Amino acid sequence: MVERNISIVELAEALGIDPSIIRRTLNKVHDVKLKTLIALSDYLECTLDFLCGKSLDDTRVSAKVALPFGESLKTVMQEYNVKPLQLIKDTKINPSKYYYWLSGGEPMLTSLNMLAEYLGITLDELIGRK
Repeated sequence: MVERNISIVELAEALGIDPSIIRRTLNKVHDVKLKTLIALSDYLECTLDFLCGKSLDDTRVSAKVALPFGESLKTVMQEYNVKPLQLIKDTKINPSKYYYWLSGGEPMLTSLNMLAEYLGITLDELIGRK
C-alpha cells in the first residue's frame, strides 16, 4: 500500500470490501478469509507468501486463478502422499473443518499457514497457484 501510495479506503473500494476489514487485517485483529487474501494478492500483484510476510521475494506476479480450496488441498495431499487421517492427527485440526473445506468451505489464514508449514510448501502452492 505504501509503495503504491494507496489508502485503506482506496484499497477497500478497489476490492469491493469494507475498509474495516483492511484495518482489522493490518492491525492483526482478526483472521483473514482466503478470498480476501486472494483479492489483495491479485490487486497488489504479489504472492500470498509476500503479502503475509512469509517471503521477502516481492517479484510482481499477475493474477492467477486458484482452484477451489478443497480440490487444491486434495491435490497437494496426493502429491505429498499425506492421507486425511494423518493430516488431521498431525495438525490437530478438527475433522469437521477438514470436511468443511472439502465441501467448498473457505479457510482462514491461520489454517492456511498451519497447513502450508506442515506440508512444507508455499501458501500459493497450497491454494493451487504455483
